[in-house]
Parts: sequence; structure tokens; C-alpha cells
Amino acid sequence: MIVFFDERAYLDANPDVKKAIENRDFPNVETYLEQFGLERIKSGRSLFHYAYKAFDEGEYLEKFPEVQEAVLKGIFTSGFDHFCQFGYAEILNGNRYWNSATEKTEAAKKEPGRYVREGTEIVLWEKEIKSPEDIEDIDDHNIMRQGSEKGAIAAGKPYVAQDDTYAFIPFEISPLPSGATLIFAPHPDDETFSMGGSILKIKESGTVVNLVMMTDGAIGGDEKIRKEELRQAAEMLGIDDIHFFGAPDQGLVLNSVNIYRIIQLIQQYKPINVFFPSPLEYHPDHRTTAWLVWSALQAMAYRGNVFSYEIANQSPANTLIDITAYMDLKTEVMRQYTSQQGQLDYIGTITSMNKLRAFTLPGHIQYAEAFYHFEDIDSHLMSYYYAHFHKYHNRLYAQKLPLVSVLIRTKNRPELLEKALVSVQMQDYQNIEVNIVNDGGEKIDYIVERFDFERCFIKNNTESKGRAGAANELLKMVNGQYAIFLDDDDTFDHSHIDNLLKVILRNEGLLAVYSAVRIGDGLDVNRYYNHPYSAALLRRGNYIPFHAVLFSTKLIKMGCRFDESLEIYEDWDFWLQVSQHTDFYYLNKISATYHIFGTSGTGGAGANALSNVVLNQFKWKIYEKWSKVWTPQELEETFNALARLGSS
Repeated sequence: MIVFFDERAYLDANPDVKKAIENRDFPNVETYLEQFGLERIKSGRSLFHYAYKAFDEGEYLEKFPEVQEAVLKGIFTSGFDHFCQFGYAEILNGNRYWNSATEKTEAAKKEPGRYVREGTEIVLWEKEIKSPEDIEDIDDHNIMRQGSEKGAIAAGKPYVAQDDTYAFIPFEISPLPSGATLIFAPHPDDETFSMGGSILKIKESGTVVNLVMMTDGAIGGDEKIRKEELRQAAEMLGIDDIHFFGAPDQGLVLNSVNIYRIIQLIQQYKPINVFFPSPLEYHPDHRTTAWLVWSALQAMAYRGNVFSYEIANQSPANTLIDITAYMDLKTEVMRQYTSQQGQLDYIGTITSMNKLRAFTLPGHIQYAEAFYHFEDIDSHLMSYYYAHFHKYHNRLYAQKLPLVSVLIRTKNRPELLEKALVSVQMQDYQNIEVNIVNDGGEKIDYIVERFDFERCFIKNNTESKGRAGAANELLKMVNGQYAIFLDDDDTFDHSHIDNLLKVILRNEGLLAVYSAVRIGDGLDVNRYYNHPYSAALLRRGNYIPFHAVLFSTKLIKMGCRFDESLEIYEDWDFWLQVSQHTDFYYLNKISATYHIFGTSGTGGAGANALSNVVLNQFKWKIYEKWSKVWTPQELEETFNALARLGSS
């Protein structure tokens, strides 16, 4: 797998490949390399940097003393230099010898967000990033990695959060973080509006505070004037140094070059505390600053304290700093930004926000600034905020809202499983439990442990029981009033469960509801499964994707089960059983995606992985089974429905 790749450099070094792509023989370099492999790589050292995230220089040299000797002689610049040129061949032979190199990282996670001392030196990050090419793909590396209790998961027991308070907002002031501080601000004035009082308080303790100004702020006023206003404000705040990042206002871009520049600044200033805007801010530069800094911190495995601050939008907060004694001076600093005050009443707005943030604090505290202190940097940035809201929501309404069981079957597709679980984690409706049957596949505990599900059950089958067998085991694990299936290669939209549950709760006696589902991943994105319910047409063939349906678990008590004699179409057969007890309600709203990856689609709707001849044989098996159940009147309904379709 190519982890870090310089496509332009590769094309310059391989003009024949460049020509092939220009002729549209291949859509991109990655596709070409997937087909032809490493024999086309001419320079591993300059073009490819494999597995750097997991590479441990000291462990590698200890394991291969001959490499260490070569490094000492100057033959290689480092152990990683040797690995890039010769070590990757070991991957192809299955020798993942660097796996244990992540032990230090795993140990550090036991005390998340904490830096350590090695001798007299404070170690603030674990990974040396030497170029933008050493940064992982931006879209892929910000995945959720929140932990749960390994023992409980491994034993197949539910993981239940131990914290039973779920405080939505602090009711006490928080201690001021100590140590060198680095603040990333999108525009001149954001550093003052967001945390001017806290900066004054930090500086009073003699701590070094440095500032990185990300943009020139030119859209909000004259660039020179805004820079001078910043210098005056920074002097009043006591900021030690300002670095001007130089991006144009509303032109800040999330890319590896900017991430690397931020890494260099963190390495230069060596902060113990890093502050950046909340990703829930309104302004795009505020949000982009958050993602840039977060990406940099993750790339270098930063181990200090990480905080987000709020500017124009109240965000989740778990840290409140009392700035009552500093509010007057903060107001004077805000007045330095006269060019901005003429546009909006920023002073009045910020003062009101600081006043409101003291609402839950003791009466003598009149003003406070709010921050979110991240317990670690291992997860997707937004997952911390989702978890914050969801826990509060569930604490208030868990007694009123029904529990929904999400039923996932998986086998040997950990990457796809993780994406499916991400879509579950992001659900608007969060009073859910997650039930997973690993049907004889590779271990998945390490994937599930990255998520913060309050209730999670795993059953690991030592031998595969097949699609229907795995689905039946999931039905036995259900604890909720309602259930919904999700195969590991499909995903929910964030509103999927919420949309379906609202319909079923508003329609007394309704036992099953389904939504429209898009088809994704390389197929025509304009194709959907969006057929209104017809019991007659369901007898002809399945048009309802497996994860489209939310159903009452009363149907399980009524005897609905998966037919384990069916290798495919087991979901169609199950829906036919459900149709014997209830009509389905069709919600004409697309809220899930049906992904097809070659071996997908063999369950009914979208069955495309087998030949038509084989599919027909399985279809006839369904007809043979149900011909003994369907009445003549029901068959006539189906024939009439097909006739109407044929004439339309």
C-alpha cells in the first residue's frame, strides 16, 4: 500500500506512465501501480515513504546491527533511509517486523495528552516529520480512534462508560495550564476575542506565550492597519513572539504543505500547550485553522496539552477560565482593533459571551472564557464534540427514547468495518447499541476499541456460519425495541436512524419502515433504491436494501428468522417473512449508501457479483419455498403489478 506518494515526481521520473495517464489508459498513478506493482518504482527513497507512521528508528537499528554500522559509516543517512531503499521488500514477504514499534505510542495513550520526560529532556512529540511527503493522506488519517475497555470487548460483554455524570458544562473553574503556550489564530483580533483574558492570566505567571497569525485579514480591512493593530494588542497582552503564516484572508487551504509548516512551527516553539479555534466556528478560516493544527498534531504524535477555543460560536466546553479580574484590561486590548469595531460591535458581543460563560460558575465569578481540553489526539476531531453532545442528550432522554440495536455482520474487511462504524458513531440519534458478529474472520477488537460506543457487543465466530447464520446470531443479541442491519461494506448518513425512528414512533402499530438508498463507490451516483412499498412486487424480487429498514423487534418474537439454507437472498426471504406480519412504510428520503466492492450485493437488492444463471437458481429457490405460502390472490396481485409496470 502506498502511504505517502509524490505523484508529480513519479510522473516526471516515468514519462511512459505520464503518457498513459494523459491517454486515459489509467485514471491515475495509484491505479497504475496497483496493477503493475513495485517493479515500476525507480527510486523508493525519493518518491515513496512507506509506513513512516509506524517506523521506529531505534528499534530498526537495534534489530539490524549491520544497518546501524552502515549508518555510522555514512552509507545511509538513517535507518529509515535504508528502509525506504531496501526494507519495503520485507513487506511483500509478510515480514511486518516494525509492528512492535508502536508500543511506545500505545503506552503513551494510557496517559492521553501528557508529555513525558526522557532524562532531562521534555519529549513533546513522537514522530519526526521532515517534509510534507511524510504526512499521511489528509482525507484518510483523520479517522476515529477513541478507546474503550479492551477486556470487556474481547469477552463479548457490553462496554458501558464509567462516567455517570456527563456534565455538559463545568460548574467549577479550571486551573490554568502551565508551560510554554502556542496559539494559532485565523485573523488579527481572534486571539484577543477568544482568549485575551486567559493570555493575560497566563503571562502573569511568567509563562512564554507565542502566537501564529494564520491569515493577513485583508478582507476585513487594510492589511497594514490590521497588522499594526495586532502588534499593539500583542504588546498589551504580553505575547512574546508573533509568526505571520501569510495565508490570504479566506484563502487558507488544508493541504500537506500547510500542515508541514505548522509542524515546523510546533517544533520551533516547543509548546506544552497548543490552542486553536473550534471546528464549529462559522468562518471558514477558523475551521480550516482547526483542521490544519489538528492534522499536524496527529501527524507528529504530539503529547502536550491541546485546547480549542471559541470566538463567534459557543462550542462544547469542558474548561472554564475565570477572567473576572482581567476583563477590563481585555476590553482595552479589544479596543485596539478599531478597524473591526466599526464593522460590528465585537466588544459588546465578546463581553456578553464571556458573561454568559460564567453562568454555571459561583456568583463571584463574573466573566469566563471557555475551552475544550482534548483528552488525546487519537480520534477524528469532530468525534470529541459529537460524543460531548450525545452523552448529554442520552443522559436526559435515555429513559424516554427507545433503544435501537444496530446489527453488523463482518468478515475480513476491517477497513470497511471501520467506515461503517464511523457512520454509526455519527448518528444524530444516539440511544443505540452496537452488536457485531465477526463471522470467522480476522480479529476486529482493535477496530471497535477506537470508538466510544456506550453499549457494544461482539461475538467472534471461530468458524463462519454464513450470511444467514451470522444474521440469526445478531437477532439473538438484540436488546432494543427496534433494530436495523448494517453490513460492514455499507454506511448510514448521520440522520438515517433518526429519520426512520420518527416515522415508526408517529405511526401506531407500524412495525417496519425503510428509506431510499443511494448506490455508491464507482457506480452511477444517480442510481438509487427508491421504490415505494408494494407487497406484490416484493414477491417478484427484492428492492429493499438490507440497511434501509428499521423494524420492531416484536417481529423477532413473531418468529422472523433468516433461512440458513439460503446462500444469498437471505435478506429478501427475511423481508418476505416480515411482510406476512406488517406492511412496510416507505420514507422517500435518501439517508444511506449501498457500496459495492465486487463481493457485495449478493443478498438481494443489487445482487451483481454472481452470474445471472447462478442468481436465477437462487431466485427459483425462493420461489419454490414461498409458492407453498402465497395464495392465488397474492400471486394474481403480483402478476397484475408486473403487467402495470410493463405497460407504463
